[in-house]
Order: sequence, then structure tokens, then C-alpha cells
Amino acid sequence: TTTTTTAVATAATPPLLAALVVNVTGSEDSFNRFTNESYTLTLDMGAPAPTTVLSAPSVYGAIRGLATFNRLVQYNSSGDVYQVSGVHIHDFPRFEFRGVMVDTSRNFVSIAGLKRVCDMMEWNKLNALHLHLTDDQSWPVPIDAFPKLAQWESYNNDTDHQRFTKQGVADLVAYCQNHAVRIIPEIDIPGHFTAAGKAYPEYFTRYGATGQQVGLLDVTNEQAFDFARGIWKEVVAMFPGGEYSIGGDEVWLEPYANSSAIQAWLKQHASACPDDPNITCGTVGDVQPYLTRRLVAILDQLAPGSQVMGWAPGIQGFYKYGNLGSRYPRFTYNNWNGWDPKNKQHWQGSMTEMASVENASVILSGPFYVVEPKYPVGATSTHTYADWEQMIHEVILNFTNASQPAVAAHVRGAELVLWGDASGVDSGSLQQVAPLYMAAMGLVLWSANGTIPTADADDHNSFSCNGDDYSLCNEILSHRCEMLMLGMTSARTRSFGIPCSFAYDPPEPAPWYFHSRTNATYDDLKAHIDALTRENKHLRQHLAAHKNSKVTPN
Repeated sequence: TTTTTTAVATAATPPLLAALVVNVTGSEDSFNRFTNESYTLTLDMGAPAPTTVLSAPSVYGAIRGLATFNRLVQYNSSGDVYQVSGVHIHDFPRFEFRGVMVDTSRNFVSIAGLKRVCDMMEWNKLNALHLHLTDDQSWPVPIDAFPKLAQWESYNNDTDHQRFTKQGVADLVAYCQNHAVRIIPEIDIPGHFTAAGKAYPEYFTRYGATGQQVGLLDVTNEQAFDFARGIWKEVVAMFPGGEYSIGGDEVWLEPYANSSAIQAWLKQHASACPDDPNITCGTVGDVQPYLTRRLVAILDQLAPGSQVMGWAPGIQGFYKYGNLGSRYPRFTYNNWNGWDPKNKQHWQGSMTEMASVENASVILSGPFYVVEPKYPVGATSTHTYADWEQMIHEVILNFTNASQPAVAAHVRGAELVLWGDASGVDSGSLQQVAPLYMAAMGLVLWSANGTIPTADADDHNSFSCNGDDYSLCNEILSHRCEMLMLGMTSARTRSFGIPCSFAYDPPEPAPWYFHSRTNATYDDLKAHIDALTRENKHLRQHLAAHKNSKVTPN
């Protein structure tokens, strides 16, 4: 990012900025990972006629320039006026993947809620919305070829309340495109695919004492791959952006190890896998890599030239010969190592392995998990609230270490991770929890390396919003004020902070409350609460009067 500031016009009466001229030189009408997001913004505020021009090679670059222009306009409370200074900026992103992942399975997130996420992403120059659409808890995505998935396995499955429609998905895709945000849908196979197994058990292994417990997707049954292909065919049609995630994390191998069909298959293919004679399939650990390669091939058939990603380390090493980048150049590891902040070295080492050893592209997620307070990490520890201060410092200190250019060259970017369980997010809390984190992530992932100052850039423990790093924190917190002025809601995660210097009256956010996904008794009640307007006076009065009461059947 290159910025040079010119002198502000000095006159008895400052000149009035009457217009901002926007010039778009290209005709690109589809936003994707290759879109040019650069722009040039010139504000010559000299009297008597200020010249203000925003130029960009694409409409999406112009959108980024408008976000910058909005931030340059500041409210002066003493004079009750809005002001902007003269400036010349030529700007472009540091990373092409600047993402936010939202879990729509553990807690349902409505289309309207996801549109609000796209609004916040646009304002923070984030560009990739990764939707973890399905999981063990629910399946909200309509698949016409397999209707029982959404009919049986969505929340409140007797209505359409907590599942998407194809028209709703189409509206979301178009809306996010118009806000310079592309969508990456994820169907997590096979470790988080239980909802599908409940609806269509005939495509899954059997294991357990009786041999009848439904396990994982059955790789010995070609119809199981037809099942996966049928699902992905409709997902690709709904989300035509050319980027897809096959998940692949946290696979418990016992359903494969204790399946007689799988054991017979392993003996049959001990010397060569069905998809590649140079790879063996003789142990239970070979099953998921084989399944992963088949899924990648399915997506390559359904969406030729598409980018495919999956969670690492779970999916890591699915191509045994190491050079993944040469065999699968369009595959990206989504590295979630190190989501426990006590294990920072873990993700650094794994990034080196994925990039240098496997020659793979990498997106970093682990250090950017937003974790709900007291969510357990391991058997004996509790994760501290991963606030945006810690997050921004981590990425400044470690992200694409300059001493490891071989690693940095493989890093596509990073994403903020908002799980329905660990983060406790749903349609109501997303717009309150996410904005400050988005502001921190957007600042780092867009800005050029070395342009974000911290007082002690070599010390993990010295970063403090109460100390020498005040100016950086002040910038992010003032950004929160600007988001409030635009009508967004943003809870504050710490007591520290500057007061907003202007009058604003956004909708009052409801309290951030956690939806237990293990108890469906109150699903209808929670849905009604989410449907209420956040400024509902009667709801606030009722909650205040009964804040110490327990919920009763009445």
C-alpha cells in the first residue's frame, strides 16, 4: 500500500466536496480469485473546486476504493461537519484469499444473516466467504436427488424454517458477488458426514458389536461415490464460483477398521489402489487418502479447473509421493493447526511441511479461531478468549515469516473461523461478534508487509492496547465506530476502548447467548427469539425483569 498525503486546502471557508468521480476501465462482471482489486484514489482538495477521482481496472477494485473513501471521511464533532483531507493512494491487496468461515450446521445461519456477513466483509476488504454448510448436527442444504438430507436432517425439519432453498442460495451468491465477496461451499466428508449417514445409511459402512452401526462413507461401494457425486453436482450448480472445500478433518478410523467390507477391500488392494497403481491401499490409514483423491477427481469432472481445498492436518498427505503441488496444482490445504494459542509453534512447523515438503498452497486458519469463553481445549486446560488484539499481533509477528520465502510463496492468505460450537455463533450473534475480528484480519491481510507498526514486533507478550501499541488499537476501535455509523452492530470484546466521537443510533444488539446444539427442546423458542427485532423494547424489559429466572414450560 502506497500513500502520499498532499496539503489540505487552507481557506476561510473550506471547499465543499460536491462529487466523487468513479472511473472503471475494465468490463469484468464476475468476482473470483483472479479479479484485480487494485484502485487509485486522488483527493485534491484545493480551492475553489476540489478534484476527487477513484479509478480502478474492475468494479470490484472500485468497491475497495469506496471502502477506503468512507474511512477517510471523518466526523468533526466540534464543528458538526464531515471532513476529508487531500490524499493520493494507489492500493492493492497483499493476499488474494482474505476469508471468513461460517458454520451453518451446528447453529443455523439464515440467508439474511449471511448477507450481513458479506456487508461486513466488504467494509473490511475481505473477499472469501467459506461456508461450512453441513456437519453431524444438521443438513440445511437442499439436494433434489437426495431429498431426505434436508427434509430429515435439518433443524425443525417439519418446516422450512432452518434450511436453505435454492432460490435463497442464488440470492445470496448474487448479493455477495455484488459486494465483492466470493463463496466457497464446504461439504465435510467423511468425518463430519453423519447427518448424511442418518438419511441414507445404505452408502455407509457398518461396524460395532452388532455390525449394524452406521459408520463412514463406504469406499468399497461405487454407489457411495455416486451419492457424493450427486450431492456435489447440485452444490456446484448452486455455488458456481469455482472454489470448493471437501473438509476431511477429524476422521475417526474405527468405523473403517472394524468394517468387514473395508478389511476385505484392503486385502484386495494391498499392492495397488484402484485409482493409482503406484499407491498401495493395504492399511486402514490408506482409506481416507483414497477417498480424498476420488472426491478431488469428482470435483475436477463437475467443475473443470476449479480450486479444491480441505482441512489439514486431517487431509494432509493424501498423495503419498510428497509433491502434492505438482500432482494437484489446484489443491489448497486449509491449515487449522495451532488453534490453541498455547501451541503456536505447531502451525508454524506444519506450514513449512505443507509448503516446502509437499509444494502445496496453504490458507492459514488455526490462529484465527474465535473461541467462545471456557470452551475446553484438551483434558486439563481452558482456552482463553481469543480476542482481536492477540489475533492481529500473532499475524504480524509470524505470518509468512520473511526468513522463510519458500513458505511465504505458497501462502494464499488466511481466514477468520466462526464455528457454531466453539464460537457459539448463529444468525443473531454473528453480526455482534465478528466485526472487530474482521477489522483486524482485513487490516493485516490487505496491507503490505511491514506497514502495520507495533511497538515490539519481536515479542509475543508485549502487545498491549493499553501501552505502546495504542495507535494501532485506536485505529481498529475507531473502525468499529465507523461500522456502527453505517448501521452495523458490533459488540466490544474488552473493557478498553475509545468512545465513538459521533452520534449514532444503530439497532441495539441483543445479548450474545449460546445455543446448545445438544438439546432440541427449545429450538422453536430460540427461533422466535432470533426473529425478534433487536430493538424490541418489550423483549429487553422482559429479559431485564427475569434475568435471574430459569426457563419453565410456561
